[in-house]
Amino acid sequence: MATPIENYEFDREESDDEFSKRSIAPTVPEDDDEDILLPTLETSFILQLSSHPFSATYTHIGSGEVIYQIETPRLRFLPPLSTIKRFTPSGPIVVAKLHRPSVLGSSKYFEFPLQDKTIQATQLFRKGGWSHYGHDRVFTLPNGKEVKWAMELTKSKLYLNNPEKTVVVNFRAWKPKFLHKDEPDRKVTFQIFPQPLFDGLEAEDAASIGKGAKRLTEEQFRVLDWIMATFVLVEGVRMARR
Repeated sequence: MATPIENYEFDREESDDEFSKRSIAPTVPEDDDEDILLPTLETSFILQLSSHPFSATYTHIGSGEVIYQIETPRLRFLPPLSTIKRFTPSGPIVVAKLHRPSVLGSSKYFEFPLQDKTIQATQLFRKGGWSHYGHDRVFTLPNGKEVKWAMELTKSKLYLNNPEKTVVVNFRAWKPKFLHKDEPDRKVTFQIFPQPLFDGLEAEDAASIGKGAKRLTEEQFRVLDWIMATFVLVEGVRMARR
């Protein structure tokens, strides 16, 4: 059973008055692609979630292999902590932790154990343009790609920070059957497009990765580790603001 968002104490993240003024800020129109996967499905890497995005396994649709697991304990008397594990051939490993201290004045921060790196969210992100629920969160991935999370009306979406707004991650939330009667209940999926993320990756290789016939390299997976960790924070803020 999916865990209701009310059990996760994500806050609004910004303490300034910008969010309260967003109703008079210019809004960015977004395409209504809620009922379809984005194009180039054959070259995308799709993970299906078992439950709520903050406490779920992320299983690769092509191979049926569990790739990630995110754990967020529902203990109100402890500072919220989300742990991101990646499943490798030798077993699961912790690749990231998101700390959201409840102590007044403490800020959120990430730990990336494989890279021996700890970074404050305010140091990692800078504010970009406006989406439906506030500023985009712009940051640089370990491979040097600058990307931005947009908090759109029904989901968070990750783009390259370029004029074309190239989509690299499309998170699709659950939708019940009565909202689209010709289809079964839509599953929660996390659709990743490897080609824009990784220089030199041919369409054939991207398709093999999408089908599960070829694994990403460790260097490429470490880029996904950052994407998964930042997604937990940004999607949590977006859901709290709904």
